[in-house]
Amino acid sequence: MPHPSFLLMLALLLPVAAAAQAPAAPPAAGSTIPVTAEGLREARALGELLSIPAQAQNFVGQIRNAVVNAAIRASGKSAEDAARIVDEIILPDFRAKLPEVEAMLVENLAAHYTVDDLRGMREFFSTPLGQRWLRGMPAVGRDETQRLQQLAQKLIRESTARHADALRARGVKF
Repeated sequence: MPHPSFLLMLALLLPVAAAAQAPAAPPAAGSTIPVTAEGLREARALGELLSIPAQAQNFVGQIRNAVVNAAIRASGKSAEDAARIVDEIILPDFRAKLPEVEAMLVENLAAHYTVDDLRGMREFFSTPLGQRWLRGMPAVGRDETQRLQQLAQKLIRESTARHADALRARGVKF
Protein backbone atom coordinates (compact mmCIF):
# COMPACT_ATOMS: atom_id res chain seq x y z
CA MET A 1 0.00 0.00 0.00
CA PRO A 2 1.40 3.46 -0.82
CA HIS A 3 2.64 5.57 2.04
CA PRO A 4 -0.12 7.80 3.52
CA SER A 5 1.88 10.84 2.54
CA PHE A 6 1.12 9.86 -1.08
CA LEU A 7 -2.13 11.79 -0.85
CA LEU A 8 -0.41 14.73 0.76
CA MET A 9 2.12 14.74 -2.04
CA LEU A 10 -0.76 14.65 -4.48
CA ALA A 11 -2.49 17.40 -2.53
CA LEU A 12 -1.17 20.07 -4.83
CA LEU A 13 -1.44 18.22 -8.11
CA LEU A 14 -4.37 20.01 -9.72
CA PRO A 15 -3.14 22.37 -12.45
CA VAL A 16 -4.63 25.68 -13.43
CA ALA A 17 -6.87 25.50 -16.47
CA ALA A 18 -4.25 27.13 -18.67
CA ALA A 19 -1.75 24.36 -18.02
CA ALA A 20 -3.65 22.02 -20.34
CA GLN A 21 -3.27 24.48 -23.18
CA ALA A 22 0.38 25.25 -22.51
CA PRO A 23 3.04 23.68 -24.70
CA ALA A 24 4.57 20.46 -23.41
CA ALA A 25 7.00 21.13 -20.58
CA PRO A 26 10.47 19.57 -20.49
CA PRO A 27 10.78 16.42 -18.38
CA ALA A 28 11.25 16.98 -14.67
CA ALA A 29 14.68 16.25 -13.21
CA GLY A 30 15.16 12.50 -12.95
CA SER A 31 12.18 11.78 -15.19
CA THR A 32 12.28 9.88 -18.44
CA ILE A 33 8.68 10.57 -19.48
CA PRO A 34 8.09 13.69 -21.58
CA VAL A 35 5.27 15.86 -20.26
CA THR A 36 2.48 16.12 -22.78
CA ALA A 37 -0.85 17.91 -22.89
CA GLU A 38 -2.52 14.48 -22.64
CA GLY A 39 -0.46 13.61 -19.57
CA LEU A 40 -1.38 16.91 -17.95
CA ARG A 41 -5.07 16.28 -18.69
CA GLU A 42 -4.86 12.84 -17.09
CA ALA A 43 -2.98 14.20 -14.07
CA ARG A 44 -5.62 16.91 -13.66
CA ALA A 45 -8.43 14.36 -13.94
CA LEU A 46 -6.77 12.20 -11.29
CA GLY A 47 -6.30 15.24 -9.06
CA GLU A 48 -9.95 16.18 -9.37
CA LEU A 49 -11.00 12.68 -8.41
CA LEU A 50 -8.72 12.77 -5.36
CA SER A 51 -10.16 16.11 -4.14
CA ILE A 52 -6.75 17.69 -4.49
CA PRO A 53 -7.93 21.31 -4.00
CA ALA A 54 -9.31 20.48 -0.55
CA GLN A 55 -6.10 18.68 0.37
CA ALA A 56 -4.07 21.66 -0.87
CA GLN A 57 -6.10 23.93 1.39
CA ASN A 58 -5.42 21.58 4.33
CA PHE A 59 -1.71 21.77 3.54
CA VAL A 60 -1.86 25.58 3.54
CA GLY A 61 -3.62 25.35 6.91
CA GLN A 62 -0.74 23.28 8.28
CA ILE A 63 1.76 25.83 7.00
CA ARG A 64 -0.35 28.61 8.55
CA ASN A 65 -0.25 26.92 11.95
CA ALA A 66 3.53 26.58 11.78
CA VAL A 67 3.93 30.24 10.80
CA VAL A 68 1.56 31.32 13.59
CA ASN A 69 3.64 29.38 16.12
CA ALA A 70 6.83 30.94 14.75
CA ALA A 71 5.23 34.39 15.00
CA ILE A 72 4.28 33.75 18.63
CA ARG A 73 7.86 32.72 19.45
CA ALA A 74 9.35 35.65 17.51
CA SER A 75 7.04 38.33 18.89
CA GLY A 76 5.70 37.18 22.23
CA LYS A 77 2.21 38.04 20.98
CA SER A 78 -0.85 36.04 21.96
CA ALA A 79 -1.93 33.18 19.71
CA GLU A 80 -4.96 35.20 18.65
CA ASP A 81 -2.90 38.28 17.73
CA ALA A 82 -0.25 36.22 15.92
CA ALA A 83 -2.94 34.34 13.96
CA ARG A 84 -4.59 37.60 12.91
CA ILE A 85 -1.24 39.02 11.74
CA VAL A 86 -0.36 35.86 9.79
CA ASP A 87 -3.85 35.65 8.27
CA GLU A 88 -3.80 39.27 7.17
CA ILE A 89 -0.20 39.58 5.97
CA ILE A 90 1.37 36.22 5.12
CA LEU A 91 -1.44 33.80 4.30
CA PRO A 92 -2.64 35.72 1.22
CA ASP A 93 0.80 35.15 -0.37
CA PHE A 94 0.46 31.38 0.11
CA ARG A 95 -3.06 31.34 -1.30
CA ALA A 96 -2.01 33.43 -4.30
CA LYS A 97 0.70 30.89 -5.20
CA LEU A 98 -1.51 27.79 -5.01
CA PRO A 99 -2.34 27.68 -8.73
CA GLU A 100 1.35 27.98 -9.64
CA VAL A 101 2.35 25.27 -7.17
CA GLU A 102 -0.49 23.02 -8.27
CA ALA A 103 0.51 23.37 -11.94
CA MET A 104 4.15 22.61 -11.15
CA LEU A 105 3.22 19.49 -9.20
CA VAL A 106 0.85 18.26 -11.90
CA GLU A 107 3.67 18.59 -14.41
CA ASN A 108 5.88 16.60 -12.06
CA LEU A 109 3.27 13.88 -11.73
CA ALA A 110 2.83 13.75 -15.51
CA ALA A 111 6.62 13.49 -15.86
CA HIS A 112 6.84 10.43 -13.63
CA TYR A 113 3.82 8.43 -14.77
CA THR A 114 2.73 7.47 -18.24
CA VAL A 115 -0.68 8.47 -19.53
CA ASP A 116 -1.73 4.83 -19.09
CA ASP A 117 -0.47 4.85 -15.48
CA LEU A 118 -2.45 8.00 -14.72
CA ARG A 119 -5.57 6.52 -16.34
CA GLY A 120 -5.11 3.31 -14.38
CA MET A 121 -4.82 5.21 -11.10
CA ARG A 122 -7.90 7.25 -12.00
CA GLU A 123 -9.80 4.06 -12.85
CA PHE A 124 -8.73 2.45 -9.56
CA PHE A 125 -9.77 5.45 -7.47
CA SER A 126 -13.15 5.42 -9.25
CA THR A 127 -13.87 1.89 -8.00
CA PRO A 128 -15.56 1.14 -4.66
CA LEU A 129 -12.21 -0.15 -3.32
CA GLY A 130 -10.41 2.98 -4.52
CA GLN A 131 -13.05 5.19 -2.92
CA ARG A 132 -12.74 3.18 0.31
CA TRP A 133 -8.97 3.67 0.19
CA LEU A 134 -9.42 7.42 -0.22
CA ARG A 135 -11.92 7.64 2.65
CA GLY A 136 -9.66 5.56 4.90
CA MET A 137 -6.33 7.28 4.22
CA PRO A 138 -6.78 10.22 6.61
CA ALA A 139 -7.28 7.83 9.53
CA VAL A 140 -4.49 5.53 8.33
CA GLY A 141 -2.16 8.51 8.01
CA ARG A 142 -3.03 9.83 11.48
CA ASP A 143 -2.56 6.39 13.03
CA GLU A 144 0.73 5.83 11.21
CA THR A 145 2.04 9.25 12.24
CA GLN A 146 1.08 8.65 15.86
CA ARG A 147 2.67 5.20 15.90
CA LEU A 148 5.86 6.45 14.24
CA GLN A 149 6.12 9.33 16.72
CA GLN A 150 5.66 6.92 19.63
CA LEU A 151 8.30 4.59 18.20
CA ALA A 152 10.72 7.48 17.63
CA GLN A 153 10.25 8.72 21.21
CA LYS A 154 10.83 5.21 22.56
CA LEU A 155 13.97 4.74 20.43
CA ILE A 156 15.35 8.12 21.48
CA ARG A 157 14.76 7.33 25.18
CA GLU A 158 16.34 3.88 24.88
CA SER A 159 19.31 5.01 22.81
CA THR A 160 20.12 8.06 24.93
CA ALA A 161 19.87 5.96 28.08
CA ARG A 162 22.10 3.25 26.60
CA HIS A 163 24.69 5.80 25.42
CA ALA A 164 24.38 8.33 28.24
CA ASP A 165 28.05 8.07 29.28
CA ALA A 166 29.35 8.46 25.72
CA LEU A 167 27.03 11.42 25.11
CA ARG A 168 28.06 13.16 28.36
CA ALA A 169 31.72 12.59 27.47
CA ARG A 170 31.09 14.62 24.31
CA GLY A 171 29.22 17.36 26.14
CA VAL A 172 25.70 16.25 25.24
CA LYS A 173 23.17 15.72 28.00
CA PHE A 174 19.59 14.66 27.31
